[in-house]
Amino acid sequence: MAKEIQELPQNMDMEAVKKMIREREALMRTNSVSLAGTVIDIMQLPQSQKIDKKSGQPVLDDNNQPTFYDDMFWCQIGVVGSEEGVVLNSEQAMSIFKDGSFLFEGRLKNRKFKVETITEL
Repeated sequence: MAKEIQELPQNMDMEAVKKMIREREALMRTNSVSLAGTVIDIMQLPQSQKIDKKSGQPVLDDNNQPTFYDDMFWCQIGVVGSEEGVVLNSEQAMSIFKDGSFLFEGRLKNRKFKVETITEL
């Protein structure tokens, strides 16, 4: 399918055209994702131990006990025609409930959807 070319009004000056082009390019570069759906399931993910990248040894706290990353949750979201899954932190997971409808907004990070805000619909 060929792209349709929008004709610009004849009375537009060059600065207005440049401004429109800059706004369109900025919109194309914006890394934002919105996903609205119904929460199907929320599961806590197993905690993973912090490992030092250089030595490969576990990171220890002041009492020589291994440290772990914060609790993370897997949220299965039902959208029209499919299901999507996202990883949430504890605070985000506590703000949602099963069978509730929410708008998840965020950005793509390392090819995964990183949720930044959640709004109940």
